[in-house]
Amino acid sequence: MNTTNDCSTTSLQPHGAKVGILGRPLRLLSTLAFLSLLGGTSVADIQWDWAFATEAGYFITDGDLVGGAAPPATYNLIDFGVTQSVDPGAIGTMSSGFYSEGNQPGTGFVWDGTSDTMWFRSNGTWTNGTNLYKTPAYTDLQYLFEVNYYKLRDSNFVDLAFSTTLSLAPVGQGAPGTPYCFGDGTGGTCPCFVVGATGAGCPNSATGGAVLAGTGAANFSADTFGLAISGIPGAKAGLCVKGSTQLGGGNGNPVGEGLLCASPQLRSQVIMSDAGGNASMSSWRGQPFGTFPGTANVGAPTYYQWWYRDPANSCAGQGFNFTNAWDVTWM
Repeated sequence: MNTTNDCSTTSLQPHGAKVGILGRPLRLLSTLAFLSLLGGTSVADIQWDWAFATEAGYFITDGDLVGGAAPPATYNLIDFGVTQSVDPGAIGTMSSGFYSEGNQPGTGFVWDGTSDTMWFRSNGTWTNGTNLYKTPAYTDLQYLFEVNYYKLRDSNFVDLAFSTTLSLAPVGQGAPGTPYCFGDGTGGTCPCFVVGATGAGCPNSATGGAVLAGTGAANFSADTFGLAISGIPGAKAGLCVKGSTQLGGGNGNPVGEGLLCASPQLRSQVIMSDAGGNASMSSWRGQPFGTFPGTANVGAPTYYQWWYRDPANSCAGQGFNFTNAWDVTWM
């Protein structure tokens, strides 16, 4: 295995090779873990549908739904999209770089539980101000949101659509991406032909398998993406591996005590699981996931998986295992 630096692309050894992950001896992991401990989880995102006059679209904000409803709060905008418009029609997400808040970033709205009561910009400095969202390839079109004043206009300030009312409603809690590559019999065959718990990786010495899930928003303009891991043996070193290609047709290949699901592998910092076998990762080597070079690609699937030590698992005698994998498309 070849390793040139801490962020290099490497290949894991096939099943049966007794070496450390990503070319590093396993004995180094405890030292790296001491230097690289991180904690915390990202805030989940809420998707809202909006509509006025001929226009319709969605917002992505921070926050959490309670019983399927958005509680009264101030919500900060993460992303904005248009699904229907008089001109130029459906636009789609703005998060690929076309979403603009002009020279007063930090927009959002106040929600009383049933409707918007105030819009703000500049992180709340300008209350009841208009919020400008420039459309991709149509930079002269702007959406403005203010209570009783919702419109789409062109660069000459001509109204293309206008309404004094806005339909705004939360429609779902966001967990970016989807899981794949399970050791529960629906994916590849685990080493020693063991079968893990539903939706988990291959069994380990503590549970029927560890589970990886994405949290937050995989959005370059407002990156809150993170990973939550559960079902790992307690107090064991682990790290995230990232790839751009699914292995085994999405079912993974046997490696160590589990299934390796993505290639090539770019490794994160090392993080220790807590006594209950849980871990979380809110940054990639101290930087947001989306800004660290090589960790994500705009509009292309990115695959994440968690590798962790498990020396007590004697199935294949390798001492390490994997969770399921997570498929994310960054915007």
